[in-house]
Parts: sequence; structure tokens; C-alpha cells
Amino acid sequence: MKIFSFFLFIFLFQFTSFSQDTLVKVSGERIAVTVVEITETTLKYKKIDQPDGPLRSLYLGSIETVIYRDGTEESFEVKTTHRNIHAPKPKEDFMHRNGVFFDILIGYSENTRYFTSYSIWSTTEPKLYRTKNITLTFRVGNKWYFGERQIWKPGVQFTWLRYNINLEEENFDESIFIGPRNFSIANVGMANIFKFSEKFGIEANLGTGLNIEVNIDNDRVIPGLNINPEFKLRFNEFAIGIDYSRIQTFTAEYDKSNWDVLSLSIGFKM
Repeated sequence: MKIFSFFLFIFLFQFTSFSQDTLVKVSGERIAVTVVEITETTLKYKKIDQPDGPLRSLYLGSIETVIYRDGTEESFEVKTTHRNIHAPKPKEDFMHRNGVFFDILIGYSENTRYFTSYSIWSTTEPKLYRTKNITLTFRVGNKWYFGERQIWKPGVQFTWLRYNINLEEENFDESIFIGPRNFSIANVGMANIFKFSEKFGIEANLGTGLNIEVNIDNDRVIPGLNINPEFKLRFNEFAIGIDYSRIQTFTAEYDKSNWDVLSLSIGFKM
């Protein structure tokens, strides 16, 4: 009797194993089912232990293989099969997306200049001249992020042009037309994005590179170095943040012109 029961168990096990289909998901999970229908985007099935239960469906992209009860197998490669023609597109990741950015900044700056000659001074000794300014800045560049991290991604930021107009508080009207301008050209640095949700993240960036100060009033063109850390709150493609720029000239002590600029930035990434 025990031998008979053993062989009956083996028979029933073999029968049930060959009377079912098996779904192997991309995650590795295996599900015993009865396949009912396969459409262009989904596979419809019933669980083997619920033959009268609800009709369920799975997106074909989540299925690696179907092993049918006769032993044959079928795979679904989402990128190549014709079944995914109407498959839903994944949501675009605005946080980690590479692209062009454009910012407008408004802020406050202080300029420290030394001159060896100036029309209001009769002496040729270097004179210190400080101005406080309202600064309007425009900036355009590119961002590239790397790696497979889901929260933090490092990258490279390349600023093609950063251009600012400085309006002196004590000479506001005149400085609109002849006040000093700064051109930061081809600045490069590191970019970091911290993603906290699909729509919200924080950027921490640092750039540096060549700056050219053009002072129309004094016919001066002064090369220098721009160091530019910034922090941004990003909402999808839009961002607001705090921006600091330190411009240090390459000229000698008696002919230098240095800038400290603190600004509020508003911009977007395409």
C-alpha cells in the first residue's frame, strides 16, 4: 500500500508539472499559470491554483520567458519585439537629464579697483576705489551626468558664457551704459544632483575659468579668473538658487580689479 501511494504521488506530481505554464519574470520570480491570451503589450493568465479566479495580466516587458506545458519556451525582448509598438513610454527623468541650461541672476556685488592714473587724481600713486553695485547676469551652458545612481549623480558643467552688467549705486544712470562688464568664457567645473523625488532635487555645482572685465569708462580690458560655486533647488526642468562669483584679476597689485558677486538665480534646463 505504501509503495502504491508513493507511485501515485509521483504520477500526480508529474501530471501537474506538465499541465501548467510557467512565467519567469525579469526579477527571477516564477509563477505557475495557465496562459489565456497574449496581446501586443500584455500577457493574460490565470493562476494554476485559481482556475476559476480572476483573469490577470502582466506587461510583456516584465516577463523574461514563458515555459509552456509542452516544454516549449517563448521570450519577450521589449527593445526588439513588435509587441511593444504601443507600449507606454517611461517617464522622463528631468532631475538626471543632460542638456542645455539658461539662468538669469540678479544680485549685489562689490568691486575693488586700483588705478595708477585717473582723471580726478593728480598723483600717479595707486589709488583704491571701491564701488557697490546691482549686478544683472545671464548664463548659458551644458550639464552632463554620469553613473547609474538613483539619488546622487556627479557630472560636468560647462558654462559657455556668463555675462554680467554692473550698475553702481552712486552712479546708477551713467553706469547703465558705460559701467564695467564681465565676460566669463568657457568655464568648466563639477556638477552634482541629489534627487529626492521625481520632481524635486538639489544641485551643488562649482565652476572656474577665464573672465574678461571690460571697463568702457576707463578703456580697460582686464583678464582674470572666475570661481563660481552655486546651489539650486530644482523642480523638474526649472530651478532657483544662490550663486556666488569671485573674480580675481591676473594683473599686478597696482592695477587690479576684483569682484565679489552674490546673486539669486532663476533658470531652466532643456
